[in-house]
Amino acid sequence: MTIDVTEPQSPGWWMQQLWRQLSAGQKRFQLLEDYRCGRPRLILGSEAVRSAFARFQRVARSNFADVIVQAMVERMAVRAIRTAADATDNGDERAQAMWKANALEIFQSDVYRMMATFGIGYVSLAQPEDDAEFPIITVEDPRQVVTIQDPVNPLKTLAAFKLYHDQMAGEDVAVLWLPGQKVVATRKRAARIAPPPTEMSFIGPPPLVPVSFSPAAFTIDEARSEEYSVQDIPVVPFGNRDRVGEFELHLDLLDRINHMILQRIVIATLQAFKQRAIELSDQATDDPNDPRALPTHDDEGNLIDYDDLFSADPGALWRLPVGAKIWESSQADIGGILTAVKDDAMHLAVVTRTPFSMFTPDAANQSAEGAQLQREGLVFKVEDRDRIAGRSWAEVVSIGFKMMGDTDRAPVSGISVDWVPAERYSLAEKAQADAQALSLPWEQKMRLIWQLDPNEVAIASAQRAHDAMLAAMAAPGASLPAPPGRPAHPASPTPGAGTSPVSSGDGPDNPAA
Repeated sequence: MTIDVTEPQSPGWWMQQLWRQLSAGQKRFQLLEDYRCGRPRLILGSEAVRSAFARFQRVARSNFADVIVQAMVERMAVRAIRTAADATDNGDERAQAMWKANALEIFQSDVYRMMATFGIGYVSLAQPEDDAEFPIITVEDPRQVVTIQDPVNPLKTLAAFKLYHDQMAGEDVAVLWLPGQKVVATRKRAARIAPPPTEMSFIGPPPLVPVSFSPAAFTIDEARSEEYSVQDIPVVPFGNRDRVGEFELHLDLLDRINHMILQRIVIATLQAFKQRAIELSDQATDDPNDPRALPTHDDEGNLIDYDDLFSADPGALWRLPVGAKIWESSQADIGGILTAVKDDAMHLAVVTRTPFSMFTPDAANQSAEGAQLQREGLVFKVEDRDRIAGRSWAEVVSIGFKMMGDTDRAPVSGISVDWVPAERYSLAEKAQADAQALSLPWEQKMRLIWQLDPNEVAIASAQRAHDAMLAAMAAPGASLPAPPGRPAHPASPTPGAGTSPVSSGDGPDNPAA
């Protein structure tokens, strides 16, 4: 079945609109991915000389962009999900089971990495397969997926579109989500997709997006298309602050750092061998007839090549005229360039709210107060991103429960996401705070000070009760629990009583009985 693109609001019309939006962001996404993977754009050289000079420039490229991304991603992790049906500290067991069934404790970091790199990531849901209990939840690449939001209500998704190439099947696949409807269209395409036209493009996963798309060339696959009762679009966007990557606004600063590193390498390369010259005495002249001057021709009249004669060979022996001296150039001082690079890296740490110690190891020797102030910026940034991503995760969980028909847990207003604390404390800091927080209940100390997740708090609570029981049993005069049908007896003799724990009378506890 061919796709009609002329009728407004039809599947073909939506595909065409969404493809235009998807293709418009491909160059930007590829540029940001290049920076994150350590292959930023080259600064010097035209296209004509780039092939000859590119390898030399690559040596000067640093990968601060990935450090900025990972600094945020490493501190973002969901530890519990609560719903209106189960809002206990341990979280909703059904929500936790759906989370683990899709291995989101592992793949959630991919969503945050795309948020920090591209400014947006996506998560899609599909109906359960083969009597599975939970829907299928997958992380989607923004180079393959795009959504259109309601201009009046940005939280509402009007349509979603995914375009990718299936190399195993040899076909392009277009998937369109509309309220209550999923349309799948395909076209045969045996050719392998060309990688993006950037140097070192083999590093990192290439975007599996066809270079062109025409809905009229695709055919709807009725077997893979489906309708469902859920009216929500099962593709949820995870937008970063202002929909920009964490380092996207500072690409020029990254280029400046790489440029200064390149200048340092150029100076070191050009001055790998010092320049040398022969200085004649004050009495010597340039007159070739003057015996004190360096001759220009040998005895046979051949021109003397002093570059070959005074070769820079460790085994070469030079014979100089009387009064001649060797002059040797000194290397340029690159200390100023090194300081400039460090200053630029410090500037980058400030504008991206990334601790400077993550860019340069010697910054670890700074004062404790200064390091704490730098970490605060990262903590505040991560907490802000947690709130943004938390709303999107609530949408994902809500749609998942709707697909399962669980109306009690589906309302998004009753779903809350509990995050691992962005601020991490040392053991010494935790122990000191625990000793001083006398007014806090025990469980609050475990959560706020020791930063245990709900499951760990539950385990610690059970172990605490068990330890308390053992301590009570080991106390002087405590009674051990007796087997059924037998009376309890003291666990140990009372100090000073002088009596044996074994009764001397007749009975089941008397060994002589």
